[in-house]
Amino acid sequence: MIQETNQAKGGDVEKSGTQAPVEVIVYDDPFNWSTGRKWFITVLMASCTLTTTFCSSIWSSAIVVTSQEFDTSETVMLLGVSLFVLGFALGPLFWGPVSELVGRRIPLFSGFLVFALMQIPIALTHSLAGVLVCRLLAGCFGAAPMALVSASYADFWGPANRGTATALYSVAAYAGPTLGM
Repeated sequence: MIQETNQAKGGDVEKSGTQAPVEVIVYDDPFNWSTGRKWFITVLMASCTLTTTFCSSIWSSAIVVTSQEFDTSETVMLLGVSLFVLGFALGPLFWGPVSELVGRRIPLFSGFLVFALMQIPIALTHSLAGVLVCRLLAGCFGAAPMALVSASYADFWGPANRGTATALYSVAAYAGPTLGM
């Protein structure tokens, strides 16, 4: 136990009691994770990126069918791709600052969860406006992996190995639209 001392008026030293022990919280240092765990997380986050970029371009392969379904021109149906990409532009304006306040895990996976859930109304709605609004929102929420994954790699990969992980992220980001066409 630690004892504190205070100077009394007459120069005497008096004991003021004992101090409670300090509780120390020890966090798991991500740099000390096993290489297997780091690669599992790296591949998982790259898969999130691949999925969101895949969904950005998959719409273009269904333009003819959806224009017939909604009885509109193919030019109007291109709005589905344009609005999704607009969401990609707007999303990081939200996800970046939020990740600085609460960490990267919660915004990354909550954004991806809402992105995945937004696919349900896109599939079930019978309104063109509803589909287009949901595509915009899916792009905004799908931007979370695009904005945060590469920054997350710096949280657990050292400089020597970070390049390989970032290369996997880059392949996922560019392969998604290619697979979706």
